Amino acid sequence: MPELTPKLGIKKPLGNETVSRAAFNENYDIIDANAQKNIIQGSTAPVNPVVDDLWIDTSTTPHSLKKWNGTTWQKIGAVTWDDISGKPSSFLPTVHGNEAHDPDLALASDLAAHLAETAPHGATSAATASKIMMRDVNGRAKVAAPLASDDIARKDTVDAVQTNLNTHAALTSTAHGATNAATASTLMARDASGRAKVAAPAASDDIAIKSTVDAVQTNLNTHKTSSDHDGRYYTESEVNALLAEKMNNTKAYGNVAYTDSIAASSTLTKTIALGGTYKHGHLVINPSSSDLGIMVFFGTDNMKSLVTGTVTSTDWRGGAWSRELLGCIAVGNPSTGPGKGVTGASPIGIDDVYINGSNIVIVFHNYATSAASLNCTINWEVW
Repeated sequence: MPELTPKLGIKKPLGNETVSRAAFNENYDIIDANAQKNIIQGSTAPVNPVVDDLWIDTSTTPHSLKKWNGTTWQKIGAVTWDDISGKPSSFLPTVHGNEAHDPDLALASDLAAHLAETAPHGATSAATASKIMMRDVNGRAKVAAPLASDDIARKDTVDAVQTNLNTHAALTSTAHGATNAATASTLMARDASGRAKVAAPAASDDIAIKSTVDAVQTNLNTHKTSSDHDGRYYTESEVNALLAEKMNNTKAYGNVAYTDSIAASSTLTKTIALGGTYKHGHLVINPSSSDLGIMVFFGTDNMKSLVTGTVTSTDWRGGAWSRELLGCIAVGNPSTGPGKGVTGASPIGIDDVYINGSNIVIVFHNYATSAASLNCTINWEVW
């Protein structure tokens, strides 16, 4: 009779037994039947289980492994109180006798008496050293006068602070060393008349003092009574001085004749000294060979000169023109036009006539490619 393995029940032949092919096949069938088994997982128990079937119960956290014992699914592994089924929900104590002995009853009595005390452990409301502090019948308690900064303050301590605060609040003109005098780095207080003093101002945003304002008022009063309080008017003597500085009050007259030679394509500047400062003038330029010429009105700006006169020394027809428009006072060769020939030599024109300081300035221009000579007279008047 062969032995069986404990788990799968596979037949093991004894030493004196001969194993048949049928016995081998039967063992293979047992192994195959158990090999196809797997552990079922789910929140509900499998139906129609057989003994030793396993089930992983997922309805609990953590999941638990259970085995069917033929009657119920039994948890495998550590079992907690909750895993035990059929346990009572409550327990009635069993009386064994007098569990509370007399010494214990005495201790309970002492504890009750201690709890009933109103001043336990020697507590007192008086300021008594090394005693527990308790409130009196009015809800108050006392402590000694404080020394350290974190000691409990007493009413007299707080009252002293309040007294100092009241005294400080009642101060008027002397709080924090305030004074009505102009004292540096000190709070400013008004005096009995409501006034206060500061030092004389230096910066533009300093407080002004009365003397500063009075000085401004004095200047204003002087300004108001001045005949020229805003400096916009001149006296007669001032006007005369300005006129004397800028120009003479009387006219000046004179005449001059020029016979200078001017190099080819060059200019020649002649000046007539006036002996004073003038702003306006006119002059007549004539060629020495003719009474016909031009009259030039001039000032200190050479571009603003005005001219009237004959066209040429041989043409009596006259006209008027400006230095700014013509580009010169009188033309010369090779052009023909206003003022031609007034210098006594037809190639010589006049570029400018104007006053510079105390001189009349006349600029002659030789347009020819060879030297030419002036031959003209000039009569002038300035004012």
